Amino acid sequence: MTDPAFQARLRCDDLTNPPPNSDRMVSAKIEPYSIYPNWFHWQKFNRGDFTVVRCDSATSNNFIGGCVFNNVLSSVEFELGKGYDKAYKHYWKACFTPSDTYPHNPVKQLPGCPNILPDHVQRPTYLLHRGDQQTNNNSRAATRCNSLWPNYAAAGLECDEYPFASSKERSAEIDQLRSFSVCTIPGTENGAAGAPLNRMCSRDRLLVGDPYFIRFKTPLFAPNPLPPSRDALCNPPNPSSEYAK
Repeated sequence: MTDPAFQARLRCDDLTNPPPNSDRMVSAKIEPYSIYPNWFHWQKFNRGDFTVVRCDSATSNNFIGGCVFNNVLSSVEFELGKGYDKAYKHYWKACFTPSDTYPHNPVKQLPGCPNILPDHVQRPTYLLHRGDQQTNNNSRAATRCNSLWPNYAAAGLECDEYPFASSKERSAEIDQLRSFSVCTIPGTENGAAGAPLNRMCSRDRLLVGDPYFIRFKTPLFAPNPLPPSRDALCNPPNPSSEYAK
């Protein structure tokens, strides 16, 4: 039931003098208040919580100012039939059958993966974080792909990688341990697979260090078709490559 005499307002922190930082970012909390004619003053809803809003004009967001609710965890959903099926299957295998990916490492477990398999096996943290070393990560992945699949680029293929090159979970040390996955896929699919991730980063205004997770719309376990083997998906590798064994 509504009462026209009842009033409500939101109180926000002062944002007129934000502190300087590289992301031109400031946070503020929003708290609800209400008043009724027989009340003497505005009353705060004493629920013990409040909403945090974060505003920024970060370089990673092309200095287009905007705000997000900072207590909402971002996610990106991948979907079959959107022009990147090979990338979808690659990410699925990297998450749930990582031993059947390249570089070869029978014991690797990769982060960023939801616990959705029916075996209920606990897997590493499902969170990824936006990083700032994408160019270096791309370069190291390309070195692995060139060793595994020489001259792959001449066939119109690109080196797809998971965790993503733009994630904080990639580094020279982690790559040295082979704790990531690469797969050669058509360049058009690689570009299409990057679009949902880029949209999420822009829409949710992800800054360096911000967490997110990935989701799969179609599970690739029975009764659905299972993903192909790594060789069928990514092409058989150069048997003399150090990353194939």
